[in-house]
Amino acid sequence: VWLFCDVIGTQGETINERAESRWQQPVENRDIKWFPNAQINYAENLLTYACHQPDDLAIWFENEREEKQTYTWKQLCEEVSSVQQWLKECGIKQGDVVAG
Repeated sequence: VWLFCDVIGTQGETINERAESRWQQPVENRDIKWFPNAQINYAENLLTYACHQPDDLAIWFENEREEKQTYTWKQLCEEVSSVQQWLKECGIKQGDVVAG
C-alpha cells in the first residue's frame, strides 16, 4: 500500500503488528495496527501533486445552511501557505505539536 500510493515519509521497520482488540473476540485481519512507526506529513502528501493540476477542484464544502465553498488545488496551496506563515510568526517550529 505504501509503495502503491507513493506515500512520502518514513515507513519504519514494522509494516503491521497485532493491536489491542476492542472486542471480546479478536479477529486477525481487523485487529492490526498498520505502519506503527511511520512518520508522515499529511499536508505534504495531500498537496504534493497539486502543482500538476492547479485549476482542478480540490475541495468542495457545503455546511448545514447549504452554503457552498470550493477550492482549487492552487487556492488550497495558497491557504495552506498562509497558515504555515502565520504558525511561523507565532513561533511554532518543526517538531512542535499543533492540535485543536
